[in-house]
Amino acid sequence: MTSNPILFETLFAILLLGCLFFIAYRQHIKTFLVNYIFKGTINSMDVKTPDLVELIELEKIARTRGSGIKLDSILGLWKFKSVWKKGSDQADSISSLLLRNFSASLELDKIEKEKDGLLLKVLNSISFGILSIKFAGYGSLNGLQPVLPFFFESIELSLSEKVLFKRFLVTPDEKLRPFFSLIAIGDKNEWLCARGRGGGLALWIRS
Repeated sequence: MTSNPILFETLFAILLLGCLFFIAYRQHIKTFLVNYIFKGTINSMDVKTPDLVELIELEKIARTRGSGIKLDSILGLWKFKSVWKKGSDQADSISSLLLRNFSASLELDKIEKEKDGLLLKVLNSISFGILSIKFAGYGSLNGLQPVLPFFFESIELSLSEKVLFKRFLVTPDEKLRPFFSLIAIGDKNEWLCARGRGGGLALWIRS
């Protein structure tokens, strides 16, 4: 399916304006989210997970001895629970709440046949009711920690089951691709923690 350049640019203009509005009224939105939205989502996030201090200790172990995380253990659908900015000892409450309420998810599936070192299908998505934006691509798993480099080859906007447009993206050079350094996973594979290329820390729970 070919993309509609006008629709694509309009969508991102709306998203940009939304971000500017969000920054301008951050405190008002924060109060609203904490008082109303958070109460409705806390029950769906009751999986017991490590706190930041525990995650930092697990990260030190992963860097020296490896995390023991294997490919099969990370396959499936993961929902964002919390994020921490680089160097912060406090969870980014606004980003965490928005990611949860927009159903931000990371889906990892093994591809049938390895190609150019790629092992995984990677799908990142957010939803606004029946409207969803999906980034689809591929990744691999390397090293003892391990590191999961990935890239997206397409972006898709859908309304319910109808695809409004799909646009293919330029594949970045391997050295420029984003990645997750996988830190630790729950004993029952119920949660997963990783640090991104930009230094931020993310925690998911299995959906």
